[in-house]
Amino acid sequence: MPLMPAVLGPNTKLNNFRLNYLTGDQAAERPAHVWVVLGGVDLTRPGSATRVIYKSMTIQDRVFDEPNTCALTLYGAAPTVGTPIEVWLNSNVPQLLFNGELQTVERTYKGQPSTVLHPVTAIDDTARANRRQPLKPYVNVSASTVAQDLIATFAPGFSSAGVQLGLPPVSITFDGSEGGMKGCLTALAKLIGGNWYFEQATLFFFTTPPGSSPDPIDTTPGRFLHDPAIQWAIDKSQVRTRVYGKGASTQIATTIAAQTDLVPVREATMFNPAGGKAIAGLAPEAAASRILTYTGVQLGGGGGLVGPGAAPSAVPGLVLLDGIPGIQTGAHRYAYTFVTASGESLPGPVATITVGPLAAPSTAMVAAAPTAGGAVPDGAHRYTVSFVTAIGETTGAPPTSPITVPGPGGVVAPPATAPTIANVPGASVSPFDIWAVGDAIAVAVAYVNAAGVTTLGPTSNSVTLAPLTQNPSLPCPISLASVPAPTDPTVTQKRIYIRRNGTWSAYTTHANSLTGMAIYPDPTYATGTPPATNTATTMNARSVPLSQIPIGPPNVTARKIYREGGGWWYLVGTIANNTATTYSDTAASTGASLPGASTASANQVQVTVPVGASAVTARRVYRSAANVTPLQLLTTLPDNTTPSFTDAVGDGGLGAAPPVTDTSGLTQPNGQVPAGSTSIIVANPGPFADAGGWAVVGNGEQVIRYTGKTASALTGIPATGPGALVASVSYNSTITVAPALVGVVGVLEQILRGAPVHVWVQRDDLAAQAAMAAMDGSGDGVYEHIWSDERRSEPSLIQVCDAQLKLYSRPLVTVTYASRDPKTKSGKTVTIALTSPAINESLTIQDVTITELGIRGLVPKFTVTASTARQSFEAILQMLIRKADA
Repeated sequence: MPLMPAVLGPNTKLNNFRLNYLTGDQAAERPAHVWVVLGGVDLTRPGSATRVIYKSMTIQDRVFDEPNTCALTLYGAAPTVGTPIEVWLNSNVPQLLFNGELQTVERTYKGQPSTVLHPVTAIDDTARANRRQPLKPYVNVSASTVAQDLIATFAPGFSSAGVQLGLPPVSITFDGSEGGMKGCLTALAKLIGGNWYFEQATLFFFTTPPGSSPDPIDTTPGRFLHDPAIQWAIDKSQVRTRVYGKGASTQIATTIAAQTDLVPVREATMFNPAGGKAIAGLAPEAAASRILTYTGVQLGGGGGLVGPGAAPSAVPGLVLLDGIPGIQTGAHRYAYTFVTASGESLPGPVATITVGPLAAPSTAMVAAAPTAGGAVPDGAHRYTVSFVTAIGETTGAPPTSPITVPGPGGVVAPPATAPTIANVPGASVSPFDIWAVGDAIAVAVAYVNAAGVTTLGPTSNSVTLAPLTQNPSLPCPISLASVPAPTDPTVTQKRIYIRRNGTWSAYTTHANSLTGMAIYPDPTYATGTPPATNTATTMNARSVPLSQIPIGPPNVTARKIYREGGGWWYLVGTIANNTATTYSDTAASTGASLPGASTASANQVQVTVPVGASAVTARRVYRSAANVTPLQLLTTLPDNTTPSFTDAVGDGGLGAAPPVTDTSGLTQPNGQVPAGSTSIIVANPGPFADAGGWAVVGNGEQVIRYTGKTASALTGIPATGPGALVASVSYNSTITVAPALVGVVGVLEQILRGAPVHVWVQRDDLAAQAAMAAMDGSGDGVYEHIWSDERRSEPSLIQVCDAQLKLYSRPLVTVTYASRDPKTKSGKTVTIALTSPAINESLTIQDVTITELGIRGLVPKFTVTASTARQSFEAILQMLIRKADA
């Protein structure tokens, strides 16, 4: 019989010949199928030279403190250390359970030596990414950008495609102490409360985990296993509701006396120019224990030479001035020379200044909880501040955290207890005669606030007026005592009412501090009747205190405070100075909107040029064009007296280069300033403060205190003791302004030269303190912790302390359970809602142990530890070491 060809479509072929058919067992097996790929070879395929003993396999998936690992036993062809390995689940929708490389390979046997086994362990991509040591600072940069740059710079072959975009800005410096990429990413994640992991040579860095969340652990059948039993625990041992941060350090530059308010230091750049806190030791080897507050920072560095001077030894003074047009925007360098009858000197030291649009404040204010008074509308508010100059205004600073202003509440309760009264027959003051002997008198009190008056509280005892001792025809006064104190903070006064023979009238109003008084029958008080209803509405706090308001450069004349509303910023007040660092918003309504661009341009400079010796007949000032180095002639001051001038010359108006040889013939005379002198002659006193300060002589071995200056000297130096000139100083020695902390409070005893002084911050979680006080049943709920990291300046230290509070301000809740949900992964959030045992939590998965892999038809077992926060042993050990150092 001849054969006839048949044309079949692809599905027809598969179905007709049962090639597209899966048995029930096969269909159930595919989602549970686990396969291992070693060096690109699927070990589950027939004929593979190396095979897996599945019951030996365990995968450990941990949140960022430790890398993920996989342990398993192989047989057959020997594997090689460093070989890539992948473990996959689910043939239908493949899911990667682990990838990395073999870290250890062992060789043993089972039963007979010919049955060779290879127990191996593998580590995820963290090990490969950790081969280089990142060394780089980041200042106020998004954590997303930092993570991306770390991978691009220090992890060749890796991708940052899994980094969550738009993460908050941070300031952090990596100096190699972190132990490689792993430590850097962990430190970065803790600043923002995030997590990270590597998967297939890609960094995933996030606060919101990628992928689907695990199924809730609830009463749905099969959601969790009973081996082991689910377990809930709470632990308060790690609680910290107040965190102190001890950061970057320097040394006290010289011995200082108790109560010193200007503290000289070796370096001041790490301290907050707007003021803050520091912690100092009392001696070079002493631990820092004395907390200081300061209002500002003096960076120091300007100065000149000891002696009457020769060629220029001091930098010109430069002050930004408001104005456009003028100098081109950018950085400009200034120097000057002395001109004599013989010629011109070399230029003196260079000073640099940047002109152009004034930058907005770089740091945010701090908005505190609302206080009583004011009329700020209900709702959540953020604030920003701008700098104002004579010609314009900058854009706003970074915004504050939101502050919620609550709406009005109920009414103030009247006094809960009654006052008491009594006759005072022996009073020495003659009363008025509107009362009569025998009148029945009683007293009651009402409270007054800005909204109104309460009804009367309980009435006092009744008193029958007795005769006055010195005039029995007249009634005596009465004494009022036990006037109840208000408990509502909005109450501003107490109002006294008198009932005479059954009729009430108002008597007088007094401050809240009143506890008792004498009452006389003065007819001027006998007016008014008690209120029939309580009109004293509780007015919730409607004033928002603002602090740490940035201070601008000298040309800033005011600062404007803006409040957010409707997606934009609107004016609520102006600080008409450049010194105050606090403000209270009480405004019910807002004004103008925040500028979208800076209009505060400062393209002019006031240049102060020190005078020279008597042989100097003129001074020439040189300046660079914008953002370049070479100096060119700006102007000539044709005398040796003019102190300053205003520079508004464009770069095109600059002239010749300065001389390269000294033809002036000027020399400084020989001489010295003896030890114990109370003044020191200087070639240029301009950089030194008129009101006094500290100065560094020579190489810093002498740091002197002065209280004033003249045109040629620093004066008011103590003859002995701290700040004295203890050794003679030769002319031509350098003398410079010492870096210092200004407005210091807290120096209670002498502090020796070389003593350490650190940046110090205090951060509190007030809500957590209240919660812990309630849990403890007493106390203030303050659990203190010290975090010490000398690499950090104040902004970075605040971030670390805030991250500590975010992680540890509440007791640690931990739940352990097991499930077969393949969506279970470290870093993800799991919701637990059970009635028996009663567990209701939303927790971060910290650790997952994956076992029971390769069992036919059965999804692996995921044993989970989830908690509110946790650190590895390594991280805890580092914290304990730092705490001990503190």
